Amino acid sequence: MNNSNEVILSSRKNGNGAFRSWITDRMLPGIFLLVIIQAIALGTLSIRTHQKLIDLEIYLKEDIEELKRNVAAKASSQIIYRECEKINLQEALREEKMKAWTLYRIELTK
Repeated sequence: MNNSNEVILSSRKNGNGAFRSWITDRMLPGIFLLVIIQAIALGTLSIRTHQKLIDLEIYLKEDIEELKRNVAAKASSQIIYRECEKINLQEALREEKMKAWTLYRIELTK
């Protein structure tokens, strides 16, 4: 109590200089502490955001790899399907050639 009365009295005697000095002495450490706390909070937020970006990048890379595998699997299955179609067509063509050759031989023997 005595200290605050002295500040009030000294600020009245000397103008606002003593009061300003008292505010500076009392408030400045608190302001610095708040600035430090905010810097730590922003740093923590920045680290968390950076980690989330790294996690997102890993997740996207995994998705891209899965899409590549799916595309490769579809492409290879289409290639296999086309090859099977070619084989089936070749077999059908061979059968038709055999039929035509048989009919030609029958016509020749008549």
